[in-house]
Amino acid sequence: MSVRFYLGINDAGKQTLVIVTVDENGNNVAYYKDQQGKLQSAIFDFTTPSPPFNKDSDL
Repeated sequence: MSVRFYLGINDAGKQTLVIVTVDENGNNVAYYKDQQGKLQSAIFDFTTPSPPFNKDSDL
């Protein structure tokens, strides 16, 4: 398996990066069964807002 990255819009209407797992055939996998047979989400959003930009910074 691998992952794909997509730009999405969250519930607040803000753009966010979404990570989706991909199976061995190249298909997006939205859900999977865990070891107990329970359905789990395979879509992840680990993004956090960046700090405010400082226009006076040398970086």
